[in-house]
Amino acid sequence: MHTLPTFALLLFSLLLHLARSASITQTWNLTWLHTSPSGLSHRPLISVNGAWPPPILVVALGDTLHIRVVNSLGNESTSIHWHGQHQVGTPQMDGASGATQCGIPPGGEFEYVFEAGPAGSYWWHSHNKGQYPDGLRGPLVVRDTERERLWGVEGEMAVTVADWYDEEMPGLLHAYLTGETEGREPVPNASLINEARTARFEVESGKTYLVRVISMSALAAHFLRIEDHDVTVVAIDGIPVEPAQTTSIRLSAGQRYDVLLHTKSNPTRNYALISRMDRLELQSRGQQPPPDATELYTNHGIVSYSAEFPDPSPLSPNETNFRPLNDMDLVPADGEELLGPVDEHITLTTSFTNRAGVGPRFSLCPHPYVSPLVPSLYTLYTLRALSTNPAVYGPAVCPFVVPHNAVVQIAVLNADDGPHPLHLHGHHFQVAGRGAGEWDGDEEALSKVPIRRDTVNVAPRGWVVVRFRAGNPGVWLFHCHMEFHLQAGMQVTIVEAPEMIGQETPLYADSEIQNCHALGLEAAGNCAGNVEDPLESSDCRRELTERDFWG
Repeated sequence: MHTLPTFALLLFSLLLHLARSASITQTWNLTWLHTSPSGLSHRPLISVNGAWPPPILVVALGDTLHIRVVNSLGNESTSIHWHGQHQVGTPQMDGASGATQCGIPPGGEFEYVFEAGPAGSYWWHSHNKGQYPDGLRGPLVVRDTERERLWGVEGEMAVTVADWYDEEMPGLLHAYLTGETEGREPVPNASLINEARTARFEVESGKTYLVRVISMSALAAHFLRIEDHDVTVVAIDGIPVEPAQTTSIRLSAGQRYDVLLHTKSNPTRNYALISRMDRLELQSRGQQPPPDATELYTNHGIVSYSAEFPDPSPLSPNETNFRPLNDMDLVPADGEELLGPVDEHITLTTSFTNRAGVGPRFSLCPHPYVSPLVPSLYTLYTLRALSTNPAVYGPAVCPFVVPHNAVVQIAVLNADDGPHPLHLHGHHFQVAGRGAGEWDGDEEALSKVPIRRDTVNVAPRGWVVVRFRAGNPGVWLFHCHMEFHLQAGMQVTIVEAPEMIGQETPLYADSEIQNCHALGLEAAGNCAGNVEDPLESSDCRRELTERDFWG
């Protein structure tokens, strides 16, 4: 028998993990700050501890984060979602208002406690009433030193891209959701790189840099390339891939790329790092960018080898053509094969309506998502005996209950004339297939070794099929990451393995109950807070109201 050596090895591994892991404790006080990221006009945005942009949050794989968020905004509720973090065992820390918590009311606070994982380039942002385009967002880097050693990394940098609005989101959402814009999403005023119009990146010659490119956009996709330099893609959305060389990349809202930049051995000047919003994507939605959009939607960063070298001149449009690689051509480094057979089939179809007197609404199921009176996770916690019954969550959250360890396939058929970046909380999924037109349902033609992402783009009038294993019990949203579409109802709820959630006391503190009550919400019962007759859902919210987009 090998019981003792095996136990000793496991104990050693556990102690080694504990020795390497750290506890990261921070307090984030959210306040308003007036500034002008676009350089066009000053406006209020949300700062963390009086600073904007907030510093990059860098942690190591396995670290335990204790982030206490204090809402000192005065006039808006808030929350923080840790985009791409799986929250294994801590679904209540996912930060999605209405799904896993009530928002944090003005004057309230909430402490997010979770273990960092998986490793890679991620970001955090508000997941509350379309708030993150008002500045409450930032990069989250989960370090894996062994992975970086294998890549030969000698330095690294983070590059964020985002669209920017000079008007605050509550007003923009109100105009959009009440039909004032006739169903057209507000047009961004400018594009940002590292939350400014330009940025400088210091490098040394003859070295390999890991460049973490993160899209924090609310609507627009971005292209990015470095003048006269190829880069090597080594990870997408945190998942390592077989190295693939390219001249440029394209990121939809919420996506990330890790690329290796091999700097020149004998440079004689500095080079441009060019980011540009995808104007064709905006135009596909019937939007008309401003006349000076070429300038405002392009960012010229500088890859600086030396302060003594001349900086590049702004490149002409003909010099900034982008030919990005197709992410479907990438191969996961671990060679994970397509999951199967499928246990649960979910088919979703995008739908857009613009009803008179109501305004535009998007949906992925027969009706738009409407946030419930009780967060869906709290319904699961407090109605355990009925937690596998979709009725208790209410039809307006579009619930799909899937059993533990089931292989789940979601097929999304996009009947819209514009693209949609689709994000799943709590998971990376396999992108089994994607194409134009209607999917013929041929599962044999799906990729045998598919890429994995947490955010995938589905083309106009196209389709995408994703698969994942339901091994992470909790409540997870699946939604469009274009913020206007999300707020207009383009999301569904995956209630995953509710039978595996323990029978212990509900996993939230009394302070969270107080937060719910301060916002006029409940922390127990079905979607309407009904504990006595939880299968009665007629009182559940079914329509968006002013409360959904005013703070």
